[in-house]
Amino acid sequence: MLFYHGPKWAVTLLICICVTKVAHCISLKGQTVELNGAGYYIPPKVLTTLRLHDSSSIAHLTDPLYPITVINGLRLNSSLDEIVKAYQSSDDVFNVGFLEGTVRVSFGICYQRQLTSRQVIVFQGHSKSTVQSLHIAKAQYGTKAIIAYSESVLDATLPPGPYFWSPASGAVNAAYRLYSDEQGAFTEGLIPAENSSYDVIPAAVPGAGSITIGVPSRLYFTRDPSKPLAGARIGVKDIFDIAGIKRSCGSRAYYHLYPPAIKTAPAVQKLLDAGAVLIGKMKTSQFANGEVSTLTYVSVCLRVDYHAPFNPRGDGYQDPGSSSSGPAAGVASYDWIDLALGTDTGGSIRGPAGANGVYGNRPSHGSASLEGIMPLSPVMDTVGILTRDANLWKQASRVLYSSPETNFSLPRKLYTIDFPTTISDEADEILLGFAKSLAGLLNTTAEPFDIEELWNSTAPNEIHGTSLGDFVGHIFPMLTTKEQFQLLGREFYSEYKKENSGRLPFVDPSPLLRWDWGMQQPDTAMKQAFQNLSIFTDWWHSHGYLSGSAACSDSIVIYPGSTGDTSYRNGPYPIDAPDIPGGFGIDRIPSFVGSPDFAVPIGESEYNSTITNRTEALPVVVDIMAAKGCDGMLFNLIERLVTAGVLPNKIHTGRFFLRIGRGVEDDAQGKHIHNGLDGHDDEHQRPEKRQEDYALAATEHVVENKWEVQLLNISK
Repeated sequence: MLFYHGPKWAVTLLICICVTKVAHCISLKGQTVELNGAGYYIPPKVLTTLRLHDSSSIAHLTDPLYPITVINGLRLNSSLDEIVKAYQSSDDVFNVGFLEGTVRVSFGICYQRQLTSRQVIVFQGHSKSTVQSLHIAKAQYGTKAIIAYSESVLDATLPPGPYFWSPASGAVNAAYRLYSDEQGAFTEGLIPAENSSYDVIPAAVPGAGSITIGVPSRLYFTRDPSKPLAGARIGVKDIFDIAGIKRSCGSRAYYHLYPPAIKTAPAVQKLLDAGAVLIGKMKTSQFANGEVSTLTYVSVCLRVDYHAPFNPRGDGYQDPGSSSSGPAAGVASYDWIDLALGTDTGGSIRGPAGANGVYGNRPSHGSASLEGIMPLSPVMDTVGILTRDANLWKQASRVLYSSPETNFSLPRKLYTIDFPTTISDEADEILLGFAKSLAGLLNTTAEPFDIEELWNSTAPNEIHGTSLGDFVGHIFPMLTTKEQFQLLGREFYSEYKKENSGRLPFVDPSPLLRWDWGMQQPDTAMKQAFQNLSIFTDWWHSHGYLSGSAACSDSIVIYPGSTGDTSYRNGPYPIDAPDIPGGFGIDRIPSFVGSPDFAVPIGESEYNSTITNRTEALPVVVDIMAAKGCDGMLFNLIERLVTAGVLPNKIHTGRFFLRIGRGVEDDAQGKHIHNGLDGHDDEHQRPEKRQEDYALAATEHVVENKWEVQLLNISK
């Protein structure tokens, strides 16, 4: 509190100085504006300055800030309407408010001002129809000024798209569209800062307890061989280091204990160097251990520190999976994010991909650097991708992974594990239909594969009749608990106690239980786990799927990743005694032997929701496994399946990953609502109908690509 005795004017002066100082500091962080009902963030970095040779032509532009649209009309003889439609079809940041409407500016905490002026168009080139239509825009859109590049002086060339411009200073700034993270998938929204580091975006739009994410215009970026991911918006699981940003690893105590990272994890940096745009960090279960959503029942896997993201599929109240829950839920929820990076040790990408109905992969172990990533078990940790776009998935993998693209022919053997033999429900029909289609593509027949029977007949002599489950059951819990505590937990406890007068940090029930169990095990048990892992890996490479001289992997193994079963956020979950993630499941094979495992959505299975009291649908997902190092072959296979209409090239966001045949409309929030059909389209139940839908989805992508070509021409 400040006490002052003296003339009143002195107090007034002191207050004014403080306010001016605060306003100046806030302005350095940029400002938030509203245009045509949408929120925008204007970063402080000036991209270029725009000044006119004849300043009298803009004397009537008296407001401090104007939205402007930069149009390049050199090579495309297009009308303004055609250009606007192309911009709108490919870019969510641009809207006609950059041609008409009003701007409400919020300068920090100082004041808000409504700008009633119209907008400005800046164009390059002399296409006759473009110039004519631009001037028509003055009447059609109420545009305030049309400025040709030839009439102006620019410090740097601007790509096409929406910007904000100050006539007084000439400063041109980028436009970031602001979104509310209503699904709770993110931990922080990020924007680029100086020296290849990042800042938390200092902007907010209304949202019930949700953070704000900012995205730049897609029109700013053009992909080419040197920047194959230019403009692709990405999020990363909050266990990756990002320069200038703290990481939480799902723990409040961990977040507040450690300083921001100095260097961005190399795996993330590879994508950024290829042109990807980082928009935020995304939620993880604590320390990447398996957890379930918050609920009122007693559960040893309960999330406490951070609320679990919301899975958008079905009724919107299904568990999102773990541990890469934020990346999966975010990609499944929002059109404004293209892909996300997660990690997979024992299923942390494959599980959430299945629950949220998106593409996801566990790559061959060692394909991507683990530097700058929180460890769980380095011998099993991998970096994977979650996305809705099969083509982008392949493009990003080429950037991220060190293994060369393989041009091997596809294998001629196809094995199924845990597949149904008869049709008893919709999921069975979808699974068997996919197996039949895949077998047809490979020109083979799907054969059941019984791994336990194979083990019993071919296990190494030194095993002495030990069952598969008993032999490998403790490998995963032993390595993940003991390695993570040695590499992270011990230092975390020590540093936290040192900084907090000897107090211990809070740790969620799941990692706490596992660490405690691991520390009770002797070091000889860890040595035995590594030995068993080595024996199992050698056995699998001799009797499981083998590397092939012609096809990289001599066979492909598929198993159900998700069958559309419910797992409600509000329970009921079984109330079991505390336990560890022991035992053996098919999804452990890639973790143990280092081979790739790709999760692909193949359909949707209906159920009666106890939440909505309506018929909803959840994803049916298949996992595809191959020999280590055959990631490229799997991506080629998926490309073939997309071309054949067996898999969708583009997955949709919201309640259904495939909208066609469901009678679904988009609402204002980008979610999906029924038009009254409730998904009871009889044709939708038939496998051939689903194939038609996938083929149509692939056709839609071709149409989208036409817009991409048009935009590419515009920007040249």
